[in-house]
Amino acid sequence: MDGSLLPQATTALPDEKRRTLTELADGATQALTRIVHWVLLLAPLGIFALVAGAVAQFGWSLVASMAVFVVTLIVGLAVFIGGVYVPTVTRPRDWESGATSGRFARRR
Repeated sequence: MDGSLLPQATTALPDEKRRTLTELADGATQALTRIVHWVLLLAPLGIFALVAGAVAQFGWSLVASMAVFVVTLIVGLAVFIGGVYVPTVTRPRDWESGATSGRFARRR
């Protein structure tokens, strides 16, 4: 069944049954949100366990290599945001008026 048909079919139900279906969907949403919350709470512990296993197997040089990778990634993203993204989101009329990226960001 196509997902777009469910809302249409639901509107044809009597009010009491539609309310029951809506309450079921709300309950399922709350349960899934709670599960995601638990996963997010436990994620740091899982990452620590993965890193600890890798360090035990390969040594601290792995951590140093990963630190270099993370710093390089952050610098590259900063260059991309400053050199590509910000100039792209400014509108051409802002370019013609000589508006800088800083003035553009403060004006919005």
